[in-house]
Amino acid sequence: MHLGRLLPVFVVFFVFSNLNNSTFAEDVRARDLTPEQVDSLEKELEHNPHELAIRTRLLHYYFGSYAVRDQSVREQMVEAQTRHVLWLIRNRPQAEVLGSPEGTIDSDCDPEGYSEGKRAWMERLQSEPANLTVLEHAANFFVYQDSDLAIKSLQQAQSLDEGNPKWSRELGQMYSLEIIGADSLETKAAAAQKALAQYERAYDRSDGVSRFYLLVDLAKVAFVANQYEKAREYANTVLAEDSSGWNSGNRIHHGNLVLGRIALAEGDVEEAKRRLIAAGETAGSPQLDSFGPNMMLAKELLQKGEKEVVLEYFSLCSRFWKMGQDRLEQWSDLVQANRVPDFRGNLYY
Repeated sequence: MHLGRLLPVFVVFFVFSNLNNSTFAEDVRARDLTPEQVDSLEKELEHNPHELAIRTRLLHYYFGSYAVRDQSVREQMVEAQTRHVLWLIRNRPQAEVLGSPEGTIDSDCDPEGYSEGKRAWMERLQSEPANLTVLEHAANFFVYQDSDLAIKSLQQAQSLDEGNPKWSRELGQMYSLEIIGADSLETKAAAAQKALAQYERAYDRSDGVSRFYLLVDLAKVAFVANQYEKAREYANTVLAEDSSGWNSGNRIHHGNLVLGRIALAEGDVEEAKRRLIAAGETAGSPQLDSFGPNMMLAKELLQKGEKEVVLEYFSLCSRFWKMGQDRLEQWSDLVQANRVPDFRGNLYY
């Protein structure tokens, strides 16, 4: 399956929420390189090709090509990124950067480069079928463009390292992407059931904080899989946690939205409305502040004519989603006119 750029906001959200601080800091630092500094680093690599720190920094720089308006410059940056990624696959496949978005090649931007990278990874997988890092990095390369190959690599890693919850967690994420790309309720439910099984396996093999961070995903995919009792149990467990920190806003938001969608599915509109307001009362989070709230329950309530509660939800969301003020105002105008907005990237399961 080729997911491509099917859901860019979801993808960016996912990447943002999984970046560690050092990776993010390196990415920001690399974006500040001048063209002269880039040329200097490239020349240094010609003499010392195995300097991973330099190659990694350049990849962080070239990964920013999507923000470059000049097409010729952007094409040069894409070409350079492809060149470095291919070198790493062939020479240092365990390099850490190959496990990040910077270590991939976009088939839409560079189809020939992607095909070459795919061949290189397939050769590497054939020669090192039991290398867990190679399997993980190959899965990262295939994740949005050949998801079947990504799943196959992760399943192989899981079979070799059964006690490690990482593989189940990553497989759960892969099947979650299938939910987004599914074209019917039946295929969504089937993908959600697969994601649920993997997330539950990861949950059983995790402890402490790692288990807690899986609960929101468990609640959401259980709902899509039509396992409402499980979804309710996981969502209530999420909301019962009273810890503060950057994730507390996500916990309040998504836990209430799951319970609201369950209520609506069971015919309790008033409870669904109450949960929508509770979800909007979150203080926000790094992800919600940047990419905005989930509008799925709001849309479902609008389809039942409940526009006043949705307008109140918009108002609550405006307190943390500063970047989305214009969008919230536009949506409010449409709702006032008895229309359902196109929420686009703010609709996710």
